[in-house]
Amino acid sequence: MKKIFFVIAALFIGTALPAQSIDKFLKGLEDGDQYGVVTVNKEMFKLIASMDADFNKEEGLKELVKDIKLLKVYILEDGATIEDFSKLRDLAVQSKMTELVSVKDGSERIYLYTNSTGDDEYVRDILVLVREDNQNVFLKLDGKINLKSLAKLADNMNIEGLDSLKKLDQNSNKY
Repeated sequence: MKKIFFVIAALFIGTALPAQSIDKFLKGLEDGDQYGVVTVNKEMFKLIASMDADFNKEEGLKELVKDIKLLKVYILEDGATIEDFSKLRDLAVQSKMTELVSVKDGSERIYLYTNSTGDDEYVRDILVLVREDNQNVFLKLDGKINLKSLAKLADNMNIEGLDSLKKLDQNSNKY
């Protein structure tokens, strides 16, 4: 009986460690001085969802943000090396995140990773990696997310990194 318990515990720990590694890696970027970091927390998303604006109704913003817990955008515009980008991509693969989109356009590289919810319309968590020339942008969105709504919202916002989601409609028919 103890052996079964340890095997099950090892399986859960083994699958949780890579996801924690992503958070630990990003925390290291946040603690340093090179990357600029923008954070939007759950309370701000609740405030946005509570607003009675036409934008909320038209774009389904209330529906989109109701289950989002956290948005963080990490930006390094000058002097970014490929190492951070490659390390984060490796961590996403190790954590068994699903690669939904990859785009190679000249020197630009974009990868979008998610975790499945079992529902075709929603995913849990999004990790977007953008690399162009000597710039890195990493976007981490925690929560339950409707990708179609998010892509539609990205069309109307000017947030570096989030604009990469517009390419979902161009490159993927499956959400």
